[in-house]
Amino acid sequence: GSPRGDGMALPSPLPAAGVDRAEEELRAVVLVDDDGRITARGREVLAIPAEPRLAAALLGGASRVGARRAAEVVALLAADDIGGDDLAFELSRIRTARTPAAKRWREESRRLERLAPGGGSVAGVDDESALAWIVAAARPGWISRRRSDGSYTSASGTGFTLPRGS
Repeated sequence: GSPRGDGMALPSPLPAAGVDRAEEELRAVVLVDDDGRITARGREVLAIPAEPRLAAALLGGASRVGARRAAEVVALLAADDIGGDDLAFELSRIRTARTPAAKRWREESRRLERLAPGGGSVAGVDDESALAWIVAAARPGWISRRRSDGSYTSASGTGFTLPRGS
């Protein structure tokens, strides 16, 4: 009810640049409107105990890629202890791994699947398609175009390179 923290009794004002960045990210996934007020989708996301962009991707992705696959990808993106930049490889690897990180991932996947609307799977959707949809929904700034020199330009305009074979 207080976009930008206006009128809240805070010990110090919120940093304007940080608020601007946060609002921009939340607008990108349609959780707040242009005035910074929560949207209907934003209210739905409040019920999912996950980072807002990931919760929005879970809600939107369940009907497109299936609740289980959406939950698996969201849990993968949320994991702090899963290395590697090839998400398709990491998803395949973690499904069969017997590590503490894999156990936490499986538990989080099951928890998120129970919170996702619908259920089951969607026919004809492979892991790479599911990854693409969920990542694009959660992190639109990660969508990138490959340049002729092999580097990339992200949707946000940042240039970067990836390790060979990624």
